[in-house]
Amino acid sequence: MKTAIEIINVFTSRDEKELEAAFNEKLAKLINNSLNTDAKRLM
Repeated sequence: MKTAIEIINVFTSRDEKELEAAFNEKLAKLINNSLNTDAKRLM
């Protein structure tokens, strides 16, 4: 039987990983978009 604290820790760590993944994905898209914009300017 897990303690309530252990269960809460599992949920929070999973949520943090999902948030981090979503953040990294958004960041990657932003970087990609700005690189594409710069590339178009150079062409």
